[in-house]
Amino acid sequence: MNVIARYIEKASTSACITQRAEALSAQLRAVGERAFPPNAQKYLRSFSSEEGAEVVGVSDGYLRQLSLDGLAPAPDLANSRRRSYSLEQINEVATLALTGKPCTIQISRNRNEAFANLLMGRLPELYAHLRGQSASSEE
Repeated sequence: MNVIARYIEKASTSACITQRAEALSAQLRAVGERAFPPNAQKYLRSFSSEEGAEVVGVSDGYLRQLSLDGLAPAPDLANSRRRSYSLEQINEVATLALTGKPCTIQISRNRNEAFANLLMGRLPELYAHLRGQSASSEE
């Protein structure tokens, strides 16, 4: 095979590979657009009252009471009368808990035992530090 014939063969092989790659790329784009249309929107499921209470750090009963008292957003009631909260509603309750409104925070012993031990061990030191700051600010 002479040099020109090899060049033509390589060129045709390269063109064939390029053509097939472009076709494959177009097919993959079409599959992707069918699976994930450009105008598709994702929806976040709603959370049960138990899940919402766990995220916020309060008991389920307390979350229910806040809703009944009108201090927290009213949950959606499903056909089964189960309360469910959207993420926005959970964020409102969390903000309510952080802004100083009456809120009891429950620590799960299983998940937070190490943190509770650390906190209890450092509590005297933290208290002394805070007392030192308040004494210096009074002067």
